[in-house]
Amino acid sequence: MPLYNKERSVGRAVNSVLSQSFSSFELIIVDDGSSDSSAEVVSSFRDPRLKMLEQPNMGPSAARNSGCKSANADYVCFLDADDKWDASFLETMAVLIEKAPEAGMYSVKYRVVDEDGHTFHHASNYPNGYLGYIEDFYKAYTARGLINSSSVCMKRDSLFAIGGFPEHARIGEDIYTWLRLADVNRVAYANVECVTIFRDAENRASASVRKEIPYHIKNVLEGHAKEFTKANRSSVIRFVAKNTVSHSAGAVLMGDRHAAFMMTRLLWRNSFRYSLQALSMALMPKCLLRLLRKLRNTR
Repeated sequence: MPLYNKERSVGRAVNSVLSQSFSSFELIIVDDGSSDSSAEVVSSFRDPRLKMLEQPNMGPSAARNSGCKSANADYVCFLDADDKWDASFLETMAVLIEKAPEAGMYSVKYRVVDEDGHTFHHASNYPNGYLGYIEDFYKAYTARGLINSSSVCMKRDSLFAIGGFPEHARIGEDIYTWLRLADVNRVAYANVECVTIFRDAENRASASVRKEIPYHIKNVLEGHAKEFTKANRSSVIRFVAKNTVSHSAGAVLMGDRHAAFMMTRLLWRNSFRYSLQALSMALMPKCLLRLLRKLRNTR
């Protein structure tokens, strides 16, 4: 659990881990230079399975990498300090690993609480209760609810084999990591909803980082996905291109049309179709974008 200035929500996250029905785990919290009372909140918990590491503020990637290096288990799950797991999360993940032992990355379905406190449950292309491999991850990843930094588990060796999370990146670093892992590993998924993502929590990274193109977009589109295997490059570019359209709309909603236009320019060299869609997002009035997002979330 990477932790940075989450004093109001970290207690909820920690409680959700310590309340798991699957009890054989260690909880490693990496305090990434918090300047509020986050560390004090964590210190109030008394559980031998919990340990906290401290480091200067280096970003979420460095915090996750530090936690993984300190972990004793072969499998590592992640939870952001403002989200929470249902009590069944680790048990569900253990069953998924047993059913799909050849995978290097695993995920479960998640729900989202938006900025207004409304809860949204994503539709899925998989039947309820599905536990097994994903045959085309990049195609499946276009659906919401598939993977998130609080719903994912991976083999430590698989993460280290790709060099870990990119520590110089502050936004989009998690998406880039999932794309890289899926390039060289099988991926498994449980269509069992047992994670809550809180968009209304304090100090959200997506809301605090401005004037910056997400790492996965910039890296993949500028480099034409050359770090990926040839068999997957076109699929990766197609996914990132489509994802860039959503990020372009998000940038406008956050008051940063300049970033939206920069993303459109990156898309122009990779996908004419999606560059036009991103441009329409960059030019669209905020009120219309909010309406489209509301309609999208009700699907």
